[in-house]
Amino acid sequence: MLHGTAGATEFAKKLGLATKNDKIAVDENMKTNIKGIFACGDCTGGLMQISKSVYEGTKAGLSVIEYLRWDKKDCPKKSHNERKMNNGSY
Repeated sequence: MLHGTAGATEFAKKLGLATKNDKIAVDENMKTNIKGIFACGDCTGGLMQISKSVYEGTKAGLSVIEYLRWDKKDCPKKSHNERKMNNGSY
């Protein structure tokens, strides 16, 4: 997740994120054009207000949770033996 900081737009361009008017382009859920990357705050443009950044940060955080939950549904479950072979990681 990217949030508004100096140089965030330049970093976003290096990552290949879409920009509009030198700001990171996001949809209504703060998603960028690259799957799994979200942005919020000053780097997305509009009013530069703390309340806007807090609101967008909350929206982005909820979108990240939804993204992670959805991604887990697509992952096959590993057996106990497979987890042991991968040091217990899921």
